[in-house]
Amino acid sequence: MDSFEEYLADNKDQNMCVITPGGNHGDTLIHMGLLKKLEEYEIKYVCLNFQSLYKEHLLLGAKYLINIGLWKLGSSIGFKLLNIPDETELILFEGGGYMSDIWYGPVLLRQAMKGNNLPVTVAPQSYLLTNTRFHQYFEDGRPVHLFCREPYSKEHLKKKGLSQNVSLSLSPELALY
Repeated sequence: MDSFEEYLADNKDQNMCVITPGGNHGDTLIHMGLLKKLEEYEIKYVCLNFQSLYKEHLLLGAKYLINIGLWKLGSSIGFKLLNIPDETELILFEGGGYMSDIWYGPVLLRQAMKGNNLPVTVAPQSYLLTNTRFHQYFEDGRPVHLFCREPYSKEHLKKKGLSQNVSLSLSPELALY
């Protein structure tokens, strides 16, 4: 059992809102691996696929693009993008490689955290944040657990000055489940 599986086992009684940004075929494999583990641990969850949502609602896509522009300018303001269900006890971001200055995962993460104090977990992910002030995302004190899929990402995050409410763990790629 790896550290992410242990985390799921320890939190299997939490109602989770799983957020997936969408993506390509590799992202689909990651999504399938995560769903397999959620089902294995009999976790109650709802999945919000952001790519599907903004394809159905063009205004949402426009708001996302504006949020990306604001983020690029260093602003923390932006439109609300997702409605987290009321019964949610934990927000779980799908794994992948989108938590970087290239793929705009931090924009979606920051907006999902606004308007609630729910614990946040990011499944095994690659991180590369050179411009994003990632440490500021977690200053509200909520419990945050960031899983890294390679040692480089974990070391990279350790250098970001993250607050004590943020835990870091190393765990393998979800597509391998």
